[in-house]
Amino acid sequence: MSGEVALICGGGEGLGRAIALRLAAEGVRVVVLGADERALGLVLGELTCGGGVGRHIAGDLSDVAVMDAAVGKALDHFGRLTFVVAATSDHVAAEYLAHAGRPHLRPHGRILFAPTSPAEPSSAAPTLEAATRPWLAAFSRELPYDGPTCNALSWVASPDSEADRAAEIALFFCSDVADGVNGQLLRVVD
Repeated sequence: MSGEVALICGGGEGLGRAIALRLAAEGVRVVVLGADERALGLVLGELTCGGGVGRHIAGDLSDVAVMDAAVGKALDHFGRLTFVVAATSDHVAAEYLAHAGRPHLRPHGRILFAPTSPAEPSSAAPTLEAATRPWLAAFSRELPYDGPTCNALSWVASPDSEADRAAEIALFFCSDVADGVNGQLLRVVD
């Protein structure tokens, strides 16, 4: 995975943060996108202290100009885009980011939707999964055979759990091992 590029929406906290750090540990260059500039800066600090390379863009996730700017930043700084991860419960933002990033993905790129909720994850998971399934099915059918894939993970966490286990599943979905896995939603219970 070394040298690949990931754009992570919601990368300043929770599951998005954990995925950003996990991919960076594998040598993936990361662009984190989120609303909280301070949180994004902290993630970049952790990422670079661990030897990773990254950039960030702060802004309103419901603003299409911010999403377009994030895709542009990944392409301008790193010259390509391999992974698009939407770690947000905002389906409109996630879908727009997936559509905006898709034309720029490498042939074996990945789109991963990892919905998160400010509510207790275990109580919100069924609702988020129900909202994700139709979007995931429709979007994954649009992708060309032997091209980028689109999958989702749902993290059901206990109050004191870390997002590391779910980040490992995100790493799996982004890896070559997951070639051909498309349109799947995997629930990760921690």
